[in-house]
Amino acid sequence: GMREAFRFTAIARLRTGPWLAEAMFLRPDDDKNTSTKLLGANVEYTFGETGKIGVGYWNVYASNDERRDGLNLFDVRGEAHPLRSLPGLLLEGEITYERNGSGSLNNSWGGFGGIAYAFGDALPAEPLLGYRLAYFSGDDGSGDNRAFDPLFYGFEDWDQWYLGEIIGEYVATNRNATVHILRLETQPTEQVSAKDFYLYYHLNRTGEGSITPRPPQSERLAVIDDKSIGQEIDFVVEFEATDNVSFAGVAAAFFPGAGAKDFFEDDNTWLHFMLYTSLYF
Repeated sequence: GMREAFRFTAIARLRTGPWLAEAMFLRPDDDKNTSTKLLGANVEYTFGETGKIGVGYWNVYASNDERRDGLNLFDVRGEAHPLRSLPGLLLEGEITYERNGSGSLNNSWGGFGGIAYAFGDALPAEPLLGYRLAYFSGDDGSGDNRAFDPLFYGFEDWDQWYLGEIIGEYVATNRNATVHILRLETQPTEQVSAKDFYLYYHLNRTGEGSITPRPPQSERLAVIDDKSIGQEIDFVVEFEATDNVSFAGVAAAFFPGAGAKDFFEDDNTWLHFMLYTSLYF
């Protein structure tokens, strides 16, 4: 599994009342080490139990990756429980804008919006039903590079950073795509949770290079003529053994669309099974 630690971090954090302010220096431990260094600032305000809003600014002031060297990133995000009569209703969203120099290296944006409802103990297993729409810009050949750079992936929950246990984790990065995600979560016991996801992938533009693949597909530059990439279904069962150890079983299936058939040169259904252990310390 992915390593979530950075090579070096320095974080100053101040909390006062509903306010949170952070300033940080980060040096990622990225694959094919690019000696990237960045400074960032983050401010959040919490409206009691109603919601919160946050803004952030990040500057990559040094990197061996030409596209990232000098990159500026702006981030606005928020979540809200808008109705007291429906405390389980959650609205959330985030927009990120990236720019480097005049825009020729990077002039891109990405974001998501979502709605979910947690039924709590009103129903057995405390189900949660949600929908999320994620969008990431792609280069259109206009001169500015509009291909969104997802930077450094993390893990907060399944199918949030890596969008899909097959496509998102093994095939393509978050770029030039619109992804619709439905999820159903249940909590049968205090230690066991089950999560089901349906994802529909749609390209924002077609042509050569419209998918940015992960290895071992990284040398493939097929011309894609159809925006429909396909559909994926993921099933995850988690068991929290202790505060430091958890286990997960994953089963997933991907059903290629016409665009994926252009890219992979076949339309076979993909199947994926995984047993995963997480250690926290």
